[in-house]
Amino acid sequence: MRRPRGDRARTATTSPTPSHHLSGRQPCPSQHPHKFEAAVEWIPEEEIRRQLIAAKPGTQLPSTTPEATAFARTGQTSYVGITNETYVGSERREPGTITLEGDWRSGRQHVELRKGTGKIVVPFTAGEVNHVMQPGASGNAAVTVLLDGTPVGEARGADVGTDGVARFDRSGMLRLVVGASKRRHVLTLVATDPGLRAFVFTFGP
Repeated sequence: MRRPRGDRARTATTSPTPSHHLSGRQPCPSQHPHKFEAAVEWIPEEEIRRQLIAAKPGTQLPSTTPEATAFARTGQTSYVGITNETYVGSERREPGTITLEGDWRSGRQHVELRKGTGKIVVPFTAGEVNHVMQPGASGNAAVTVLLDGTPVGEARGADVGTDGVARFDRSGMLRLVVGASKRRHVLTLVATDPGLRAFVFTFGP
């Protein structure tokens, strides 16, 4: 227990939309468990039982179920050290979190490629990377995914083809990287579709 302390075209996953991620509302722990994870500590079950009995002698506590015991032993996936959500738009972008190359127009909640080739470079520490994007007026877009300067390869996410390109035809979250080693990396997205918009990166272990 714990307590708070101080090869073919793929379409984007549609459940998280740009407006969902960029509404300005503060995320709750159930939406973004990694933000809550860093602010909690585990307390041994025996200590909690001792405190409850000390507070009210004679209290009869239920036995621990096998499921609860297994959970206490394994715990949840830790997000300690994982890069936080990284916003691309000017309103919430933090200095040093991303580098833009090419002709991009910065909006409050996103950046938009005007013309030519554009790159978004993001340093991060994580094993998984997702990104919310939106195609331009053509309705179709593609981004080449590079991890540490080379094609993403075996670490490609579900929305990236074997050629290292993520293709999409609607707004939504693209799963770009999965299964990378949990260390410092640099992700580079290369785009050529005018009007393409980039919103926010999320990371996982």
